[in-house]
Amino acid sequence: MAVSVSDVKLKSAKPEAKPYRIPVGENVYLDVLPNGRKVWRMRYLKPPEKKPAIYTFGDYPDIPLKAQAHSFETIARE
Repeated sequence: MAVSVSDVKLKSAKPEAKPYRIPVGENVYLDVLPNGRKVWRMRYLKPPEKKPAIYTFGDYPDIPLKAQAHSFETIARE
């Protein structure tokens, strides 16, 4: 289930007192931190014990919106 998010929305996201998330896809989101940093993250189940975990993939805009979909698919297969 993909969420429709534009690059403009991600660029215009402003830091707040507490971190917040902008959902981008199934279990994929952009965290906007109070210091202004924007970080790609993915929630997944850690094999073999199936414990929930969060993978921090990199910073936005170093990894643009178009590239993140391909990158997360590659990570999910590993």
